[in-house]
Amino acid sequence: IEATSAQFGKRLATFDPRRDREVVVTFDEPAKLVVQLEGDTAGGQDFHVLVRSARAMQHPPAMAGAAAAGVEGVARVEPLQPGRYDVLLVRGTRGRWAELARMAVTAGPASTAVRMVVPRLHDVTFENVRGALEVTRTDVREWAMDSVSPNAQHAATVHGLPSGAYRATTDGQRVTFSVPVGGRVRLPDPVPAGASPFR
Repeated sequence: IEATSAQFGKRLATFDPRRDREVVVTFDEPAKLVVQLEGDTAGGQDFHVLVRSARAMQHPPAMAGAAAAGVEGVARVEPLQPGRYDVLLVRGTRGRWAELARMAVTAGPASTAVRMVVPRLHDVTFENVRGALEVTRTDVREWAMDSVSPNAQHAATVHGLPSGAYRATTDGQRVTFSVPVGGRVRLPDPVPAGASPFR
């Protein structure tokens, strides 16, 4: 017999009609995860905590919950079934998000409190940008592109990048760089139409 509860999840129980007149299904108390952010949580950054199942056989991992970090730097994710989870700290920007940190947590039953450190974030200004610029982190899996448009001076700024390896691309231009980078990255001149990008 499978018993399902919106709050407590699913549980299986064995029932033999030849010897059992009733069956009792016991649900575990739901877990609550409280994540306290430490470090620089100001500056208008949009921090969220994503909680994913850590079961090795699930591909992709199932999303178990998510919560925004309030002004006090605390995110509360509930209810959760007791178990092992991967907890991701992400920064949201215009509907996109990027992983800043992650940790493995065993939650519940009842309440589990953990602390996550917000890494130092950097603003990077790109020069000689001739079209819409896309910036992608290349050394982590969980990363959504930042996309910005240049101003009249052919410059574009991307805010809130953690330390790591990146690739910036636009029409006819591409550059790899690492953060921190000193605040500025100059893109090479665009490759003329019909010309080979290799020299």
